[in-house]
Amino acid sequence: MRCFNAKKIASSVVGIALSVGCGKKDEKSDEGAQAPTGALAIMQAAETALVSALTVPGVDSKLAGGVAGVVLNTKGLRTVAGTDYCANSSGMPIHADASKNDTGPDGEKFMSRTLAEYPGSLFYCKLNKNTYNFTTVLGAPALAKTLICGGGENLVAGAGPVRVSMKSDNPCVVDPDIKAMIDASSNDGGMDGTWTYDVMMVKPSARAADGWDYDVYAGDLSDGSQAKLDSAFVRMSFKASGAEAGFMFYTDEPNGSGFGGDTFQLMFKVGSSGQLRFETRRQFVECTSSTSCNSGNRKYTRHSRMFATGSVDSEGKFSSLSNLSAVDSSFDWNSSQALTEGPVNVEIFTMNGNATSGFLTSGFNKSSSASGSGFPATFNMLAATSASGNVCYGGDGTCAGVTALKPAADADMAFFLDPRSSSTTKPLAWFKAAKPLAFTSLTFAESQE
Repeated sequence: MRCFNAKKIASSVVGIALSVGCGKKDEKSDEGAQAPTGALAIMQAAETALVSALTVPGVDSKLAGGVAGVVLNTKGLRTVAGTDYCANSSGMPIHADASKNDTGPDGEKFMSRTLAEYPGSLFYCKLNKNTYNFTTVLGAPALAKTLICGGGENLVAGAGPVRVSMKSDNPCVVDPDIKAMIDASSNDGGMDGTWTYDVMMVKPSARAADGWDYDVYAGDLSDGSQAKLDSAFVRMSFKASGAEAGFMFYTDEPNGSGFGGDTFQLMFKVGSSGQLRFETRRQFVECTSSTSCNSGNRKYTRHSRMFATGSVDSEGKFSSLSNLSAVDSSFDWNSSQALTEGPVNVEIFTMNGNATSGFLTSGFNKSSSASGSGFPATFNMLAATSASGNVCYGGDGTCAGVTALKPAADADMAFFLDPRSSSTTKPLAWFKAAKPLAFTSLTFAESQE
């Protein structure tokens, strides 16, 4: 068995990385241990602990079920004029009229953020496109599902770490980018045909007091000691009891500084009063302090928060969407800037409304080739140039009684997760402290439970 240490599994946008290493061979479960039913698709039925869709080895249709089967019925939002489709890895909208697209750093085309229809198109993609990464609701669980699915029937709570070795044709591997990474040469950052890692399930959760039932770890776990779990590159906590189910996911920061990393949480309730709560916090700031960023280092944050209600069937699909609130922000520095300088791009887009009156969008964007000092983030970064006025989609088209979600003061800039601010919660700290999401309306607070 070949073993690869610290491999990077990355999409061009998210930069997801998973550390893999050499550990013990597969640990078989104790004879009396009770395996979870199918293992870890807790979104399909909240009352069934760890049900089937996340890990059913060899059953491709099941891998597409559960949380990945969440389809918010946004008919009406799709009436955005000229929207052609959503980009594969980023989930960003692309306009059918090429003149209304901007060009990204790698030559990719995206709908211009200054268009009035951009916010509606953005949230349509975030709700309906499976990017296999953190940028969309459907794509966010992909890596978690793949990791857990790789453990198969050997992944049993309390049984110790399971060694996984997968080829790219393994049905657990659903992300085309990960398939390509597995097959690529290790000289190019690939895996020479085999992806090897350890995965381990722990119950009761070390975070049971916060409302989580199971923990799952992935990476180089070796003996399964607590020290190994505490340094695992991927950590997940699951809620599988009560009326709602969901999970939280964390990947380690790029350089150990604590500034960077990705984490998200997805909570789900099925039935006629179905609910979806989603938050993703992506902070890739490869610096050890606010002044240590050098040219070429990545310096950006991404923050999304959503709440939806409607009728949700037992497979986790929205047959109707009653209400939706959503916020998405970006905060970017260029490669030559120090982190102490103000970002060159600041944007926030929102959607709020219901199926009766419609969904009202709003957006602000400010970009420049250079920026001076800007600590802390101030509201005038947004108010200077409003990119998008209010646009109503769906319902009766009036958005009567619907209030647009808009930041209104410096305090609302906390949503941008400014890494220079001492009050901004870093990804691992948020993962360790967060309870299952329970909010019923959205604010621009830095963190909201």
